[in-house]
Formats: sequence, C-alpha cells, structure tokens
Amino acid sequence: MKGNRFVPFTLHYKHGVMVADYMWWHENEREILNWMAEHLPRGIEHQQGMTVEFDTHQDRLMFLLRWA
Repeated sequence: MKGNRFVPFTLHYKHGVMVADYMWWHENEREILNWMAEHLPRGIEHQQGMTVEFDTHQDRLMFLLRWA
C-alpha cells in the first residue's frame, strides 16, 4: 500500500500541496516539472521548496488527479 504523496492545504485563499513523499518526488521531478510547464499558468514557478502553490482550486485538483 502506497502512502500519500502530497498533503493538500488552503491558507488565506491560497491552494497548494506539500510534498510528503520526497523520494517519489525526486525520482519523478523532471516529468512533474515538464507537466507543470505545459499545464499551469506560471509553469514551474508554482513550486516553492517542498510546496506547490496554485492560483485556483481547479489547478490543484488537476495536479492531484495527474500526480497523486
């Protein structure tokens, strides 16, 4: 059974996820960043350290549907 890769959060109208499975992220980082560049308005600028922030709840949902 796999654990959760991300922990979703909403803070002051900001939607995001915190990376919970660092090893998985590290192994898939290039593919994830390429996907972000193609599908999110600010591309890889959404990532800040071990968090990914989104402009809308829909962007976060799209990300989680693809990667979680």
